[in-house]
Amino acid sequence: MAKSPQNLLALYRQLNPGCQINMEDLYINYKYNPLNKWNIGTESGCIAHMIHPNNQLDDAIELVARATIIKRDDENNPITDGPSLVRLAGYSSWRRNSDPHVWMCPYFPLLNSS
Repeated sequence: MAKSPQNLLALYRQLNPGCQINMEDLYINYKYNPLNKWNIGTESGCIAHMIHPNNQLDDAIELVARATIIKRDDENNPITDGPSLVRLAGYSSWRRNSDPHVWMCPYFPLLNSS
C-alpha cells in the first residue's frame, strides 16, 4: 500500500503505462479518492484496488474459481478479454476494473496452457 501521495501516483502510473495521470486525478481536497477516474471503470486503464463496498474474500474466491473454465464464443474461439468474460458469465460487473482483472489473473495462464 502506498504511504505517500507521491508513491500512490507512481503506483498508478506503473499500473497504467502511457497514461497521463496527475495527482489531481487521485485526490479531492487533499484526500485520496478511491473512486477516481483511473479506478472506477474499465475504459480508463488498469485497476489499482477493489472499490465496491461488498468486496469480500469469498466473492473473490468464487470469481477466481469461475475463471478456471475457458469460455468460448459462438465460433468456438476462446474469449480473451476480461470485460467480455465477465459479461458472458453473467457474474458481477464488466464495467468495474476489478472484476475483469481478477478474472484474468487465473484465466490467462490457463488459456495459454491449453
